[in-house]
Amino acid sequence: MVSGYRAEMTVDSVHRLPSRHLQILVGRLAGETVRVGDEVVVRTPEGRELTAAVRTIELHLPPGLTGLGLDVRVGDVPAGSTVLLP
Repeated sequence: MVSGYRAEMTVDSVHRLPSRHLQILVGRLAGETVRVGDEVVVRTPEGRELTAAVRTIELHLPPGLTGLGLDVRVGDVPAGSTVLLP
């Protein structure tokens, strides 16, 4: 886990839901529990850092995977990005 962060998730896939203004980032979460309303930092493979609040947590995924819903206004988040909970 990245030093100084309480939770980390590498994004395996991204699902965009334009009708809900969401992008769902799916991956394996390590560390503490992430909750709706938590501010997270997203580090893209290119090194950009984006900050966003978690708007939804999707529960209808295979065991071991977590889906975090972020507002699409944060910008495109590619697979391979890392979500960090400060």
